[in-house]
Amino acid sequence: QQQQQQQQVDVEIALEPDFGSHRFDQDAVFAIVNTMEYDEIVLFVTTLRQSGFTGDVVLSANIYFTSQEIKKNAQWQQQQQQGSYTPQLNKVGKLLRYYCTRSVGIVVYGGVVRNSVTHDTFSNTMDVEKDYVYLRGLYRIKDTQDIMEDERIPRSLGVARFELYWVWSKKYSPSSTILLIDAQDSYFQMGAFHGMGSNRVCRHSNATSTLHTYEENSKNKTHRLTHAQNMTMLVASYKVFEITRFTYNDNVLSAASTHGDQRAIEAYLRAMVKQFDYTQCALYRCEWAFHNYLYYMGVLWSLPEIDQVKVYMHGTGAVNSVGKDVPLTSSPRIYDSESYTVLNLPMGHGVHPSWCVHQYKLDEELYGYINETKKKLVKEIDYNEPPVFWNGGELLGMNYTVSISPLIGKHRPEQDAIFSIFYGTNVNDIALFVLSARKVGFQGDIVLSTPDLNKLASETSQLLSTLAKKKGVILYTGLMQQKGDQWILPNFFKDPTTGNPISDPRPPRAKSVLAFEIFREWTNYYASSSKIMITDAELTFFQGNPFVNETSCRFFELHLHYEHAGYRKFGSFEKQDVMIANAIEAVFDAEDLSNLATRPLLNPNAVHGHQDSIKIFISDMISGFDSFQCYHFGCNWAVLNYIWYSRTISNYESVSYEIFAHKQGGGYIIHVTVPPLDFMTERGLFDPSKMQFKSWKGTVSPVVFRYKFSELEVHFQQITRQLLSELDYATGETNVTGDES
Repeated sequence: QQQQQQQQVDVEIALEPDFGSHRFDQDAVFAIVNTMEYDEIVLFVTTLRQSGFTGDVVLSANIYFTSQEIKKNAQWQQQQQQGSYTPQLNKVGKLLRYYCTRSVGIVVYGGVVRNSVTHDTFSNTMDVEKDYVYLRGLYRIKDTQDIMEDERIPRSLGVARFELYWVWSKKYSPSSTILLIDAQDSYFQMGAFHGMGSNRVCRHSNATSTLHTYEENSKNKTHRLTHAQNMTMLVASYKVFEITRFTYNDNVLSAASTHGDQRAIEAYLRAMVKQFDYTQCALYRCEWAFHNYLYYMGVLWSLPEIDQVKVYMHGTGAVNSVGKDVPLTSSPRIYDSESYTVLNLPMGHGVHPSWCVHQYKLDEELYGYINETKKKLVKEIDYNEPPVFWNGGELLGMNYTVSISPLIGKHRPEQDAIFSIFYGTNVNDIALFVLSARKVGFQGDIVLSTPDLNKLASETSQLLSTLAKKKGVILYTGLMQQKGDQWILPNFFKDPTTGNPISDPRPPRAKSVLAFEIFREWTNYYASSSKIMITDAELTFFQGNPFVNETSCRFFELHLHYEHAGYRKFGSFEKQDVMIANAIEAVFDAEDLSNLATRPLLNPNAVHGHQDSIKIFISDMISGFDSFQCYHFGCNWAVLNYIWYSRTISNYESVSYEIFAHKQGGGYIIHVTVPPLDFMTERGLFDPSKMQFKSWKGTVSPVVFRYKFSELEVHFQQITRQLLSELDYATGETNVTGDES
């Protein structure tokens, strides 16, 4: 290090994954699985994905056969002597390569963590307490591109991992949330209330950079800093007995599980590496001393990248370390022995499963159950099929890309957006849709597509061109082409290699089905924190700003809306629309239809949520169309209701996502009306004195879907004329008076 400083060598990160690739703006879980068995890795990755975590899973692993294993194979040994040996994947390597090639978001590094004596990749044949490691290939000299050797002294795996984590943390955006976890004896549960959340949900400018750390279980008082073993480790690390004066009787904070926003995590990891450089404590468990020193001596609080540090009492938060509570059957508050579910302490939130269960091997009953779970998960692996945990958030197997550009306007990535496909035959419908949104203060993007601009009424074309003069109206045209009574996307898809257009890979389909492919592409133009609404522009108007209230920075939300059970339900939908009935009967079997006879239908034209959850929802819809080969009118109704009622909708039980299905009149944003108007008036859902649609709570509904009651035709004509009179055709400005904040 001194020599490097003297030469003033300019160094950069060189490390790249063996399999997979980092997704910069995603959340991530970091883990070292070098010492884990095949079935333990299957358990860790599968249960993490099944819990609803869709971010990156970044792993260091032993994926190649070691030198000792090569010596047992004569052919490999001969090839090695001749210099022609190519590293061979072991069983774990084949598993992780399969995960990376058949799903998205698994990132694997092999050969980074090396035994300091044998120089083999650290593996489960080595001793984490006695064997030391170095990190290979982390950095290179910028000018020469030469890979640098690890200049730090050999150290325990627990100490070394924090530098590798730091390198990984640089691969993510400031809005990413990252978990560092000891994967050795950890797995994940579904239905958890407390996960690590996702800072990507909130606008980055509004986000607080927080570090979350966990107390060890204080049962029997063996996890107090004053306990002999812990005090000895602190003194051994820092060589100063005076440090014990500052610890008093505090609980030990676990270095095995920490999470937070990327800025906070990166700063914490830097501090952990610096503690090693300062103390040169390379022993097993020295990282525990570093971790507690940083917190109790106030170092973390002094780092400008960390706005706050949250410490969780044992049994609360995202990670539950159960070791000191064994046998769990003696702790009914945190364990359901019938379902083998580990629970968080209620703490005013009710009883919920813990997201991450740590130290499960210490409980005999739970360990036995998890071992059976491992066997089941391993048995389900089919290398010819996507992993069982795959939820379709990305459309796998696509042999095409999409490249489209708007005719008018430009997407603004940090804005919210409203998506719609329209025909544009009636200028008043589009004027009411766009101008009422602007009137109530919605300043996000309004993204529209129409089949053919030349077929638009001239007034509609002029209106959209005028509105586009002011940022926020984006118009696509010509994406769709009619073929008989169905539609195709003739110039939408391109060969990823040549960039040349390719034919639409799907058969002709209804406009309402094809629209989801367009919507999915539009989502790519927006940030994960953007809120997006999908609706029918020609049936929607605005009474308030739909996205004026900031949601929590915890979950990605998806909002769906039921029809009124008296208007559209499974037992009577054929009375409203025969084509929708045919689609639903093609997707559901007779028994399901009988069981759902009294249940209302969800409306596919009234959906909103965060960009991330909307994109996954759209992918679910497209996958449903393809799975059922359902492409005609009504299939959007059929597939939406199938994935909802069959609970195959992605992230139904997820630690990062929350899905709401609102009863008619119960949504806080969209009001799906139900005829006749007298029905709405009698129930207080329409106020004729103020001409306002309201929710069941009596509040004004920001968005009204299906407003065209004959009794209100003159009223809406007057509103439209008023809005058009306030439009300056020269500048595109409107007289906005709503809640612009």
